[in-house]
Amino acid sequence: ASLQHPNIVTVYDLGEYESRPFLVMQYLEGHSLESLLRAHHPLTLLEKINIIIEVCQGLGYAHQHGIIHRDIKPGNIMVLNDGSVKIVDFGIARLGDKTLTRTGQIVGSLYYMPPEQFLDKPLDKRADVYSTGVVLYQLLTYSLPFEGENTGSTLAKIISEPPPPFSQFAVSYPPELEVITLKALAKDRDQRFATAEAMAVALAEVQDHFKQESIKEY
Repeated sequence: ASLQHPNIVTVYDLGEYESRPFLVMQYLEGHSLESLLRAHHPLTLLEKINIIIEVCQGLGYAHQHGIIHRDIKPGNIMVLNDGSVKIVDFGIARLGDKTLTRTGQIVGSLYYMPPEQFLDKPLDKRADVYSTGVVLYQLLTYSLPFEGENTGSTLAKIISEPPPPFSQFAVSYPPELEVITLKALAKDRDQRFATAEAMAVALAEVQDHFKQESIKEY
């Protein structure tokens, strides 16, 4: 509720009804990114980049307030009817040094979790950068970067294998976009973007370049 940002769903109040706790949140008119991906809803490259930029902006604000989301995935990203983006479900967010998980307990969505989360290392904001990189990869290729036949093989890919290059898919994007995606997905978090804001800036540069090229072609 302390987070007041255009890219984060607003929590107005909380209470309890018949011994069940509840939150009063902002009503959002739109669709989850998960449903858009599942339906192969047509999105332009600029729209895809903008979605991730807005996610990064929301995360950057949350990180500045000491909150790590820890469950960034398409199902927790709402694309509103006006095209704007809201991050929802901070249910397993980590506040400062307080955590809602126990040692050895996996909390989050497997395909979007960074390698360090499986190695019982303390998480920081770069975990959200990684998860956002997975979403970006999925937006651009309509495939997950690390997906095995079972949980064990998926974990092995996340921890030790590189994601398939964009050339394996029937897509054509500016090469800088793949560089950004791979940087966000780096196994070593020291090799990732240090902040969500830095990732947003890199994406904005690609976005601006793409706009300029489109204007020239026109």
